[in-house]
Amino acid sequence: MSDDKILEHLSFDTMKFCTHQIEENDADPIAVAAILMAHSLSLYRSFLDEESYESILQTIFEQRNKISQKSSRIYH
Repeated sequence: MSDDKILEHLSFDTMKFCTHQIEENDADPIAVAAILMAHSLSLYRSFLDEESYESILQTIFEQRNKISQKSSRIYH
């Protein structure tokens, strides 16, 4: 399987899991987002050198207004 397909599946499965937690288990969407962000930052911190870690944080900050809102729902 290509890297693009792996990433596509990973993205879909992650969103599907999060949507299920919010819609079926009444999880707070902000809490779900906070947990994902905490895990993301932890992974970046673990696998990037300091300069790359700081660079990705800066990029995230600079791109914060370009992130689209989730508008469609996942139907199973």
